[in-house]
Amino acid sequence: MSTTSISSNNGVIINTEAEISFDAFGNTLLIYASVAVIFILAFCVARIKVKRVYSPRTYAINERKKVPVLKNGLFSWVLPTLNITEDDILKKTNLDSYMILRTVKFLMMYFFIASVFSCAIILPINMISGSKIAKNSSLSLGQKDISILSLKNIETANPIMWVHFIFYIASVVVVLAILVKEITKFIKLRQKELLNSKFYEKEKAYTIMLSGVKDSLLDESKIYDIFSTLPGKVEKVTINIDATELEAIVKERDEIVNKLESILTEYTVKCRKVYDKQKKAEMKLQPSLNVITTLEPPPLPTHRIRTSKSIKSYLNAQEIDSIDFYSNKLVELNKKITEFKNTKISTLKKKSSVFITFSEQISAHLAAQSLVYHDILSIGYKVSDTDHRDVIWTNLNMSSFFKRLRLWISGIAIATIAILWIPICFGIISLVNIKQVRAVLELDSGRFKILDKISASIAPLLINILLILIPFIIKFLVGIEGKPRKSDVKFEVCRRYFLFLIYAAFIVPQFSSIFFQLADYFMATDKTKNFNSLLADVNSIATSSSSYFVSFVLLKMFIGTSSLILMGPPLFIRSIKPFFFATSPRKRYLAEQPVGYDWQTLIPQHFLVFLVGFSYSAISPVINVFCFFYFMLSYYIYHYQFMYIYDDTKFNLGGSSFKSVIQQTFTCLYYAESIWLIMMVVNLSVTPGSIIRTASAVIVIFITNHFDKRISRDSRQYLDFLPLSLANVDSDFENDPKYNFDLNSKSPKGITSGFKNIFSKKTGSKSKSESKLFPKSPAIYSEFDFGDSDSSIQTESLKYRENRSGKSKDPTKYSGLDCIDEKMNIKDSDNEIKSRIDPNNYEDRFDIDYENDFKD
Repeated sequence: MSTTSISSNNGVIINTEAEISFDAFGNTLLIYASVAVIFILAFCVARIKVKRVYSPRTYAINERKKVPVLKNGLFSWVLPTLNITEDDILKKTNLDSYMILRTVKFLMMYFFIASVFSCAIILPINMISGSKIAKNSSLSLGQKDISILSLKNIETANPIMWVHFIFYIASVVVVLAILVKEITKFIKLRQKELLNSKFYEKEKAYTIMLSGVKDSLLDESKIYDIFSTLPGKVEKVTINIDATELEAIVKERDEIVNKLESILTEYTVKCRKVYDKQKKAEMKLQPSLNVITTLEPPPLPTHRIRTSKSIKSYLNAQEIDSIDFYSNKLVELNKKITEFKNTKISTLKKKSSVFITFSEQISAHLAAQSLVYHDILSIGYKVSDTDHRDVIWTNLNMSSFFKRLRLWISGIAIATIAILWIPICFGIISLVNIKQVRAVLELDSGRFKILDKISASIAPLLINILLILIPFIIKFLVGIEGKPRKSDVKFEVCRRYFLFLIYAAFIVPQFSSIFFQLADYFMATDKTKNFNSLLADVNSIATSSSSYFVSFVLLKMFIGTSSLILMGPPLFIRSIKPFFFATSPRKRYLAEQPVGYDWQTLIPQHFLVFLVGFSYSAISPVINVFCFFYFMLSYYIYHYQFMYIYDDTKFNLGGSSFKSVIQQTFTCLYYAESIWLIMMVVNLSVTPGSIIRTASAVIVIFITNHFDKRISRDSRQYLDFLPLSLANVDSDFENDPKYNFDLNSKSPKGITSGFKNIFSKKTGSKSKSESKLFPKSPAIYSEFDFGDSDSSIQTESLKYRENRSGKSKDPTKYSGLDCIDEKMNIKDSDNEIKSRIDPNNYEDRFDIDYENDFKD
């Protein structure tokens, strides 16, 4: 183990052994780049072979979602992807996807600016300071630590720190300026999204949801009287009711339907095999004969049933016809559901949740912002712009005691994981300096020489592998807390996962590196000089983790982006699940559904990279270059994925996901500013310059906090609600400059002009102003209907729509039955009508003679 020691200016012995040498860093870069190339080539090949995974939107029936088919060349996707604009994404998907692109672009542009100025100004200063220490070392360039390019080598209280500090302040100003600009743009787009929702999502736009309502208020007339003071009128008050018994019947019926479909599919395949075998045999005997004269069908599928649970009944189980048994069982359950609907609905117990539908959108927004009742704690949760499909019905009636209990359980579980993470992370970070590990464990350097070459990649790779499991744990824990909406769960998962990433992948590795650096100083130097050594090299200790984080961002740049485009888990599920589990056309269709954008886990990962890059932007300038390429690659990968892959209906929050972006940006700023304040404190001396820097670091935190509070106070309501000035939209909305927001110079009419030509069918009559904005609605389309193998499904879906067209209900109203249907996942929705047998709607199932159909 080669170690070189030199004397610093104060005569203290400093250990200059490389933590991550240039050789190890170069080997790591080569490994990561090789893996990335393999992943990208695998994507290029798989894109052609598995189009249902990598370009499902080219098969979409809905014209608004359909995109041109790409050529089958290995790299024929590159130029079309580069030609996709942000406006194209907005027109073909939704506001959430558009704002994700804007966010990644904003981070990319910051690191581009930071890369140019830091490499031109900060990097030469660090290299000069590092060369003064390294020139006395006997190590070659490849053996030297990459930290000679960082702030680590600047002497304590050196005036040159002003350059790094000014660069840091300028970075904060740039980020805040870009963020304010993006928020301003988003508010305009969000308001237009809310206005547009009243034309194509009336049910969502006109309805608010109340939960945790006291029993004394669970009366339609009382609720009506309270909210009738608002402008417009209350169209409908619906109180949720307990349908647990119905839920059990419907669940049993759905299981029977799935079994029956699987049996019929299996029997159909057997019949086809018998037919093909017979035809092949007769063709050999009489090649000119095209008609099979005789055909013996395979035996009907059977299964054994027990009359009781005793062992004797198991031995004497009766063998019966499976198709006949399940068909009769299905008819029986259908009758039970109908009987329940006709006789027991009115007797069901009321739950503590209410839906209120208004005649005006502004009434719903005013109601959501108002104090509803004079008695405190009468209403627990009040929200507007809620899609009933987003509601978690089983959680609406959960008591506050059980919610608090589950919240405590979830918090204790996450705290336990956080505590256990500390020793794990300390052990992993120790692998950064593999030579010290070998020395402590007394390992043979010759046998473990390969570890020296890849030491820079071990720690970041292991930490990233462990962090893959965390989102699943957090999703489970948040899911049991009783939140009323799925979107609330996703927002909370996004918040907690980001905080855990900061703790597990940023704070703990920093303290781990500092701990090992301090231990090295106290063990390597004379005890009488320990304190002097510590003060003299405080910058070296405070920034000791810079090499690790450079390797971490390098890993994200290559492996992170290439695995993002390869989409390994969806590819695996798409390849394995249909083969083993798709035993019926419906199950195969569901197994092939396009994936949605997993925003609640991917956004925190992007902002973790931003936090690392921003914090070390002036400390280790090379990190800016890697962060820039990471966000640039992610930006163009998202162009492809949003346009050709992701089902945007699974990521459709009306742009609200951008609120998480705002919160996480400020969180990153606070953490980075705290690090710089600590650095200024440890570099504090009696000189006026160091005192001014420390005071300025404190002022920067206060300014950031001021911006945060102002944005939260002034823009929060704009992000969620419509202003009164937009309550009445006339037919000239698109041409009125008061409401017409420019997105860019090429599209002066804003986003509504982009929507005029993307819908292709009407769902009913519209007012003049509605037709002006949205003359055609996508409501009657199923979201993803595929062409070839699902043609029969499409035919049945169209027949169903034609039959149902005369029975459609007012889309602005909830009814008690609608509420129960949604709770039971019994939806009157085109997306669920995917085969002749529909397990998701019992209201019209008796239009089909199930028993005769199945027996035939």
